[in-house]
Amino acid sequence: MELIGRVIAGRYHVEELLGGGGMAVVYRAHCRYLQRDVTIKILRPQYSDDADFVERFRREAQAVARLSHPNIVNVFDVGQDGIIHYIVMEYIDGITLKRYIREKGPLAPVEAVDIARQICAALVHAHASGIVHRDIKSGNILIAKDGRVKVTDFGIARSTTDVTVTQTGTIVGSVHYISPEQARGEPASFQSDLYSVGVVLFEMLAGRLPYEGESPIAVAMKHMGDQPPSLSKLNPAVSPELEMVVRRAMAKDRARRYASAEEMLEDLRTVLIGQISEQTKKLMLDENPTMVLPRDELKQALGKQQAAREKKNKRKLWAWLAILVTLLILGGAGYFLLLPKTVEVPDLTNLTVEEAEQRLKPAHLQLEVLGREYSDTIAENRIISQREKPGTEVREGQAIGVIVSVGVEKVNVPDLSGQDKEDARLALEKAGLALGTIDYQYSDEYEKDTVISQNPAAGEQVPRQTAVNLVVSKGKKPVLLKMPNVTGLSLTAARAALEAMGLKVPEENITQEASTDFFPGTVISQEPQPGTETEKGSSVKLKVSAGPGPQPQQISISVNIPGAGEPHQVSIKVVDNKSPEGRQEFIGSGTGGSTLVVPIRYYGKAKALIFIDGQKSEEQELTP
Repeated sequence: MELIGRVIAGRYHVEELLGGGGMAVVYRAHCRYLQRDVTIKILRPQYSDDADFVERFRREAQAVARLSHPNIVNVFDVGQDGIIHYIVMEYIDGITLKRYIREKGPLAPVEAVDIARQICAALVHAHASGIVHRDIKSGNILIAKDGRVKVTDFGIARSTTDVTVTQTGTIVGSVHYISPEQARGEPASFQSDLYSVGVVLFEMLAGRLPYEGESPIAVAMKHMGDQPPSLSKLNPAVSPELEMVVRRAMAKDRARRYASAEEMLEDLRTVLIGQISEQTKKLMLDENPTMVLPRDELKQALGKQQAAREKKNKRKLWAWLAILVTLLILGGAGYFLLLPKTVEVPDLTNLTVEEAEQRLKPAHLQLEVLGREYSDTIAENRIISQREKPGTEVREGQAIGVIVSVGVEKVNVPDLSGQDKEDARLALEKAGLALGTIDYQYSDEYEKDTVISQNPAAGEQVPRQTAVNLVVSKGKKPVLLKMPNVTGLSLTAARAALEAMGLKVPEENITQEASTDFFPGTVISQEPQPGTETEKGSSVKLKVSAGPGPQPQQISISVNIPGAGEPHQVSIKVVDNKSPEGRQEFIGSGTGGSTLVVPIRYYGKAKALIFIDGQKSEEQELTP
């Protein structure tokens, strides 16, 4: 079924195939309502008619949608559009841990432990909500571009079609990561998830899986019976303490395995400085591996040994029941005497984990870190909230659950270089950042209104809603021209002169006005004014005379000829509204010491330029 280009449920526009398995196909889509990219998982058509399968798909997705943790991929929506059953999740721009290991090989212990911590933090939150993942594997761990780890496929993994071992044919987990109890067909538990985390941690440190085999059954048998290879031999950088953490997580017997994700997380927090819990040291130093055998298909191969084990277990069960009945009879009278007393829960908010533990000690209470979340107000490693409210009464020895801050959520600053400033603003908004100041400067490289540089720089990790300042291009630095005087010129001549200089005179910038001073078609005024500086390529406004124009005027002017009796040539040039460039009005001669009276005709504002023997002698304003 081709879905690229289709719109699911009227809002999710499917844009790109991301991958898929036997159960579902995964796409990147764009939510038209919220204008954001999402991941949409579409159930394969062959499962759409299985009512039980679809109901489990829907019910478990809705349960996971209630989870909210920085290391868990958020589920936004679950629904049906015709025969299409879908789950809409947060879109993570990154790669799977499986691919990351394939590209990098064995990871450094510090990086592997950091990733494992984030996986455990996600499981602490999920397990507190009663959700077992059932299919923790490196392919279900996403590494975002900002380095954050995201666990995906919560609650749905038992429906995947990765090669698995089951009791009835119902799929429960990927065989290379499956816990021994899942391989035996037993229900997955919180500790089953921790076994799978141990396998993932092994895979990160070794660059390979702990168990391989010719068939899924062979791999499952190794999970149930074989100890994993020595990590320190595969990767000498692995410390004995870190190897103990991996081996305890992968313990065949759940009694020897970590009891909770929080317990494993505590060891992961200190293992890099060579510190792990005494319980882990004791269990691993006393380790005496035993073979755990499967049922069903595996039972056929190992039936007699399994039957003996089951018989032995039954004998043990009856023995324990007898002891329990005896204790109940003997202990009933003293039960109420042994009940722990109640104490008041102190306020732990804004304390560090260490400070909280110290505050709980006098009341004989324990601290349980339920999860870690981002906070804009509570500093990193300090407590945001607590499950048991301050002032409430609880019994001594109880664990007080808290949520610990991982500090302000940080996001990657996108690269805005070359983007239009409006596109840059939208990109910042999408990234969870704010637009700061905008400075403008000329640039020969960047087009006008595009981003030249930014601060913080692209790729930096900063707190959400940090303001990003931009430098935006004003375009190329303009060439400044001195505005010529085109007043009195014909429109054609004025326009030609201005355009020759690189200036523009668009039609909408030309207006007409009645004038008695300027002939029709000549320029009355201009903007910018003559002599002012203007940018090359800018537009000029011209006002043109619509007539009737000036009427001719006549005046006689006197020209005093210098010298004494010698002859001189005399010429007069008139500059007026008819001839702004000037016209020859008189050419004659006279003797030195005499005065010539010459009649002159002019139009509008005018002046006469008098030349004697070709040299300008004087200039006279002509007025009626």
